[in-house]
Amino acid sequence: MSSRPGVTVLGTVTWVLMWTSWYSQASQESFPLADDQCRGCPDGSCHDPDGQYKCIGDCKSGYFGRSCQHLCPSRCKDGTCDKMLGTCAGCLYGFHGPRCSLQCSSHCNTRDHQKCYQETGSCIGACLLGYYGQSCDKACPEHCNLSCNRNDGSCFVCDSRYWGQFCNNTCAPNCFLACDQLTGRCPVCNSGWRGVTCQSTCSLTNCKSCTTNDECSACKEGWYGLKCDKSCSQYCQSSTCDRRTGNCDCQNGWFGEQCNNPCIPNCSLCSSNRTCVLCEDGFYGANCEHKCIDGCKTCLRSGLQCTDCKDEDRYGDKCECSFSECAEREKGKFDCILCSEDDWFPFENGCCPCTSGHCLDSAACNSHSAACSSGCQRGYYGIMCTNKCSPFCTGGNTSCHGNLGHCANGCSADWFGRKCDASFCTESYPHCIQCAYRQKPYSVSRNDLDCTECEPGYYITNGHCEECLHCKDNKCRSHDGICLEGCARGWFLDTFREYCTNECGRCVNHICHAFNGTCVNGCQPGYYDHTCTVHCPRNCQYATCNSSGICAEGCNHGFYGLYCYDQCERCLQDVCDRETGVCLKCKPQWHGPECSQSCDGCVEGMCTDGQGCADGCWPGLYGISCNMTCPDKSSCYACDQMSGQCIVCKDTLGSPAPPSCKVVMDDVTWTEAYRETSCAPGYYGEFCKMQCSEKCLVDSEKRHCCDRFTGTCLPIAGCYPGNYGLYCDRICINCLYGACTRDAGMCLHGCATGWSGPECVAKIETVETVDISLLFTTVAVLGATGVGLLMVLLCYICCTTRKDPKAEVYIPTDPPGHTTL
Repeated sequence: MSSRPGVTVLGTVTWVLMWTSWYSQASQESFPLADDQCRGCPDGSCHDPDGQYKCIGDCKSGYFGRSCQHLCPSRCKDGTCDKMLGTCAGCLYGFHGPRCSLQCSSHCNTRDHQKCYQETGSCIGACLLGYYGQSCDKACPEHCNLSCNRNDGSCFVCDSRYWGQFCNNTCAPNCFLACDQLTGRCPVCNSGWRGVTCQSTCSLTNCKSCTTNDECSACKEGWYGLKCDKSCSQYCQSSTCDRRTGNCDCQNGWFGEQCNNPCIPNCSLCSSNRTCVLCEDGFYGANCEHKCIDGCKTCLRSGLQCTDCKDEDRYGDKCECSFSECAEREKGKFDCILCSEDDWFPFENGCCPCTSGHCLDSAACNSHSAACSSGCQRGYYGIMCTNKCSPFCTGGNTSCHGNLGHCANGCSADWFGRKCDASFCTESYPHCIQCAYRQKPYSVSRNDLDCTECEPGYYITNGHCEECLHCKDNKCRSHDGICLEGCARGWFLDTFREYCTNECGRCVNHICHAFNGTCVNGCQPGYYDHTCTVHCPRNCQYATCNSSGICAEGCNHGFYGLYCYDQCERCLQDVCDRETGVCLKCKPQWHGPECSQSCDGCVEGMCTDGQGCADGCWPGLYGISCNMTCPDKSSCYACDQMSGQCIVCKDTLGSPAPPSCKVVMDDVTWTEAYRETSCAPGYYGEFCKMQCSEKCLVDSEKRHCCDRFTGTCLPIAGCYPGNYGLYCDRICINCLYGACTRDAGMCLHGCATGWSGPECVAKIETVETVDISLLFTTVAVLGATGVGLLMVLLCYICCTTRKDPKAEVYIPTDPPGHTTL
């Protein structure tokens, strides 16, 4: 068949197909190209046997591909990769995947040389607080208190008012403060509620909280009794009383256990009907039977001195002095130096009338010095005539020197001194100012004297003076010492409310309630209880606690609990959760979630927190915690830590050893060969001469990689990726990323491409697939070419027909020299 010159259809189609195929392949290539085709070749040279460049020899380090034209991925460790596939043997820190193109989770908590496993992306170490999962990419449940279980995300501790494994349950609304984290039960209910979850209301009207429908655990204010059906006395202080007895502290004017008895008239505070502790304002006397002098608002129990005046302008023992009577004060001071009236004299910050003294002329005194102008009345002496002459002057107290008080005619019997103020009485009884003989006729012996009157601040007992004990202002009743105006600061009354024999506890400012000793302003640091007599628990931080003894500021280092009684004794550096006691890490001799499992079975007694015995077990034991005995201890020296298979066996006189045995020896050899309990890292066996398998990984502490006695790879560290078995000497077959289980070799992440089945041993038959984009391109090109040829043919026919309208269609013959096949 002949053809027309200039039309080569096959050549056109072939060129289009070649171009399309090359473009499709180039567009799918994702690796960076070297600057020139041969740059990755060992000596920079290559050849082109079939239209494609190919290196002579292997690629240079850092290149891969048929012609070494691709750079290894930038995150490959050491910059090297597989020469054909471009996969990395290891990744830079923080990356994973076959070509290290994926980032490890930012929540991996590790500072090791590798952040996550290259094959899986799982974090090598723990997760940062608040995250869990193999890749630490999941947030702990919202109401977990900071941390959760690495595997399933269950919470160790819940936030307040939440409970459940994942803290996703809310405590019942009427729980007081919080509920049990595991069960959701309420230990305490809000006022007026009861039940396991505080779901029922108290049926008893005056219950504040209750435990059953028949008994209240607390009453509303003003009620008491098991059913809170009895009312507290209306005279109880603050309207509250003891829930069981109804006893209370009384309001002023009432006494008794339930404050049902009124004090005697004019008595504000009493301990019984016969003993008044404090008079109402304006009254004095043992039974508050006398009125204070006019002008006094309050006065001493003796009535001799005003303690407060009705008129704010008045002051003085009898409220007779006045601040406003002062006409001139000392410059720069508040003291008065001149009075506005002649019959007044300056005294302290104001002026007092001359009549306040005992001047001979009651209205005549010096307005500057207050001295009596005309001398003193009989029986008085001093500048202001305010001092009494001694009653023991001869002739009585009307005869003494007006200025000095000296007795002019001597002293009465048994008294001496210029003022007759000393006697056998005062010598025999300190603080006594008056004595009497016991018998009549009077004896001359001082031993027969009894004191009948004491100085202020003392009282008579058994004929002598005793100091008023802790009474306010040191004032007590003269014949029995009962404190008339309450207790001095730091003391409170006894049971009968008469004597101040009880010392306040460690109260702020040493102020406590007069009857029960309750600290009014709270406790000094280090003490609690209503009387502040109980030491805060010794391990409270800063030695402080609240009124219930709970350590409000937390515990000292190494202790936990509300009262800091419990010790974090098994926690690393004694650090544990302040409330639960859960250890952040365990001491080397302990492990487990609560550091409660001993490492006694571990080699050297050392174990890893949360992982158990990282360096293996003592001979005869196995398990993560080395707490199980090898199955046949009588014939087995040492077994594999995980499976319990015997590895080092006893020589049993010709009996065949189990298949798992690698070494058989007698007792003597065993004792000698394994005398050392620890080998140098990387060695094990008799005299530590055998090397661990190179496929064993080193543990996180970089101590050992295999068991000192059996040589099996330690389960905590495991095998290098792609290996499994006791000695990590078996290869994971057909597993995705080469990852399989340590014991059975089961693929962790499924099968590699082309394999299937539970053990990834079934090969998948491959079916050649057509590149759809290439097929589409080819069909499009062929279609376009066909259309073009058809158009050319039609044009030719049209042209020929126009030249010879009657001509038939011409079919050209082959040109000369053309041979038809």
